[in-house]
Amino acid sequence: MAHLSEQEEQQGVIACSTGNHAQGVALAAKTMGIKAAIVMPIPTPDIKSRNVKRDRCYFCTVGGGGLIAGVAAYVKRVAPHIKIVGCETVDANAMTMSLREGQRVELSEVGLFADETAVRIVGEEPFRLCQSFVDEMVEVTNDEICAAIKDIFEDTQSIVEPAGAFAVAGCKKYLREHKLTNQTCVAVTSGANMNFERLRFVAERSLLGEQKEALLSIVIPELPGEFLKLYMHIHPLMVTEFSYRYVPNRKEAQIFMSFLCRHDRSKELPPIIESITKDGTLESHFLTENGQKHFPIGSMTGDTHLERLGQDPVIEILE
Repeated sequence: MAHLSEQEEQQGVIACSTGNHAQGVALAAKTMGIKAAIVMPIPTPDIKSRNVKRDRCYFCTVGGGGLIAGVAAYVKRVAPHIKIVGCETVDANAMTMSLREGQRVELSEVGLFADETAVRIVGEEPFRLCQSFVDEMVEVTNDEICAAIKDIFEDTQSIVEPAGAFAVAGCKKYLREHKLTNQTCVAVTSGANMNFERLRFVAERSLLGEQKEALLSIVIPELPGEFLKLYMHIHPLMVTEFSYRYVPNRKEAQIFMSFLCRHDRSKELPPIIESITKDGTLESHFLTENGQKHFPIGSMTGDTHLERLGQDPVIEILE
């Protein structure tokens, strides 16, 4: 394959084999960046088929960069065909920004949900290694992390800390966005320093991360019967959280409501919002990831302060 012309390389290669030749062609094609189609007879033993397919991607948590730098340096030496994908949160993405800029970038602030990886600037040596060995970066939300923690628990009966679930969250997002199926991917989970008080928050936010729960900000008239009328727009879906703050001498009430969707939130939510809007006396807004961070459903502990949504302090946030 090293003697192929540039035109032949662009056309790609095809190989028919039951094992060793197929593995060699696959590795050479990956190393040289050439498209390859491997044809194997149906009776080929499973172990040979698996060896040809092998691992496609390794996903690894990124904080200061030490873990992924070590993993990537080793994996690229023994199996250079494997893609290394780093996983960070959207609000603590120092490595993503640094690789994008070609130099270490210091963040002005970082999110603290995954405090184990809340670093403002990555290490100098890890950054150098990541420049050479990391292929891509994926950024995940806090809700996606919570959903990944739930997935790990259901599969292994083990609970990891938020940073420990980055790789699983990133793997799920990467496969979904690239529409990949039947691929062998490895997620490196690390860390189990989970505070017990945080488990309820993780359990409830995991529903949002799985796109199974919707959170709405709704304005209704401060009149008898309006709560019931609002609920009839949601029925028969199950309401999981309902928060109402009474403000004296106000003609309108600010409501925050979350409910479970049956299948696909992206398809089930628009008709509900449209129904509420058509009512004429109600106003609703779906809270995106940014809005949800200002209204942590359930598991709210700690000191109290007022969070402003718009001009008025409409809900008390505990964190």
